[in-house]
Amino acid sequence: MKKRQNRSQGGKAGANNPFAELAALKGQLESTQDHDVGSADTPEASAVPFLGPKLVVRRERAGRGGKTVTVITGFSADTDLDTLCTSLRKALGTGGQLEGETVVLHGDIGQRAADWLSRNGARKVVLGN
Repeated sequence: MKKRQNRSQGGKAGANNPFAELAALKGQLESTQDHDVGSADTPEASAVPFLGPKLVVRRERAGRGGKTVTVITGFSADTDLDTLCTSLRKALGTGGQLEGETVVLHGDIGQRAADWLSRNGARKVVLGN
């Protein structure tokens, strides 16, 4: 049986090592991160958005084909619900959508959603049924 020769390396071991190139790029990236552009002490970076005075997180099944969803209501008028819904879906690993002024998440994840909302600026979160 003939031994197959690697054409991209020209037969030499380690002639084209992609990890060596990555290590050099990592060093360049670390040196640019030392000079931070924005500080975390600025009010814009540390400001927590106001979500509303009281958020209600409840579980529903009616009118949804027997599927359980988690509904969150009570957001203030100036809350960016699109961004909030996207962040919730990514953080909780579930699907969801906006229905008017409410956020609907797929599944019975009320406690997890309430914990996330509390950590991210909600003053009071009430768990429904």
